[in-house]
Amino acid sequence: MPPRDAQLADAPEPSPMDRAISAIGGVVKTAALCGVSPQAVSQWTRVPPAHVARVAAESGIPAHELRPDVFPAPLGARDPVITSARE
Repeated sequence: MPPRDAQLADAPEPSPMDRAISAIGGVVKTAALCGVSPQAVSQWTRVPPAHVARVAAESGIPAHELRPDVFPAPLGARDPVITSARE
């Protein structure tokens, strides 16, 4: 059996939705925030558009990370380095 550190290194990175739910305090708190049941949140494969604003505001995960198909990234958000035109 590989060492525990090696197992953690192979674990997939959590999705933005999973990180948001964790930041809010779990499924029950996310459900209360959104006015839905914990069972509904547990069935989400992605945050429904109607709840993205609340989840983003409470978790600190930007809307464009939670639902890039609905909320486009702000200009320059995907580019880690923005160079000046006066170089």
